[in-house]
Amino acid sequence: QQAQGELGQDLQAIDDDREREAVRQNIGDDAAEGLDPPRYRRRRPDGRILEVCIHRGAGGGQVRTYTDVTAEVRAAQALVAARDEAERANRAKSVFLSRMSHELRTPLNAILGFGQLMQGDVTAPLAAAQIQRLQQILQGGQHLLALINEVLDLARVETGTLPLQLATVDADAMADECLHLVAAVAAQRPVRL
Repeated sequence: QQAQGELGQDLQAIDDDREREAVRQNIGDDAAEGLDPPRYRRRRPDGRILEVCIHRGAGGGQVRTYTDVTAEVRAAQALVAARDEAERANRAKSVFLSRMSHELRTPLNAILGFGQLMQGDVTAPLAAAQIQRLQQILQGGQHLLALINEVLDLARVETGTLPLQLATVDADAMADECLHLVAAVAAQRPVRL
């Protein structure tokens, strides 16, 4: 409707300086080189955004087509805002994981340290059942420490600072270790390993 209000008007009266400059720089060269006609966007007083395409007509005239691209522009802006928000959330997650991993590691180091002291204390030897339970505590602690380290590694992977290397893994030994870690809990329930 507003574009109809421009029909027949002098373009110098309705163009702003930026539009006139875009036309001056592009229309002659583009038409001469056979390129697509120049396009630019203008914001209407009502806030709508129009894409203006300038076609060179016969005899030096112009034909302009106006397309309302307000929805597309707003969708693109929303997409950029959503991407920025996702990146902020991802950075916050990485910071949280890194800090939480360090907070978990501190008490775990105490548990592992005291367990190792008990294991090596020759002045107060442990009974066989106590030694087995202590080994389970230490294995569980080592497993938890490995998980915490993996969380820290995840943050380093996201920043591209984690060196990777291939390693051979004994799947049977790993399965045995996992079964050993949960054996005591499984024995208290009707679970067969």
